[in-house]
Amino acid sequence: MNINELKNTWEQQDRAIEESVEINQQELSDVDTSQHKNKFRRLIAFRLFEAIIFTIIILSLWRYIGSNIEHNLIFTAPTISALILNIFAIIGLIGSIGQIVLIFQLDYSAPIKKLQTQILTIVSHELQFTKLVLMSAPFYLAYVFLGFDLLFGFDFYSQLSKNIITIYIVTSALLFLVMLWFNIKLSCKNVSTPWVKKSIEFLVGKHLVEMSGVVNNLEQHG
Repeated sequence: MNINELKNTWEQQDRAIEESVEINQQELSDVDTSQHKNKFRRLIAFRLFEAIIFTIIILSLWRYIGSNIEHNLIFTAPTISALILNIFAIIGLIGSIGQIVLIFQLDYSAPIKKLQTQILTIVSHELQFTKLVLMSAPFYLAYVFLGFDLLFGFDFYSQLSKNIITIYIVTSALLFLVMLWFNIKLSCKNVSTPWVKKSIEFLVGKHLVEMSGVVNNLEQHG
């Protein structure tokens, strides 16, 4: 075998290796895309279930509010409580529907950076609406007043002394400040902070945070 024949043989082998690598990379990409699609299908199913639950809660609370106003002709503590909780339930419903829309808009054929940007949008959207729903915590009295009326049929607020009401108001105000600080800190910009990262992964989902690439991007630019 002369030098030219040996050179041609090497070139053919190189082309075969390159074609094999390209095929393997494509197969790997197809596997990754399939895994991502399966994860997002499960997420869509969960968000649909979540939206249904929020819808049932909203309709039930509106029915309760309408019935109470019709019988009492005034806004009682349980009625106001139901109205407050209904607002947060509506926020949750809007967030769930928004998530479904954003997931359907994902372009799996797009470059990885663009896809990560789209996933990061989903993460940020979910985080914002989750933080809004978490702001219902300072209104824990709403759960108490509504719960007593639904379970025992009486207005618990009317049984409280002024001192107890003052204590509840102070604790609610303190809880509001704590939740406000928590929500300000709970941002993708602060994901390098361990407790923030853990909280976001718990609230939004670890796989979403990983696919968004937000941690790697911050580490590279940090």
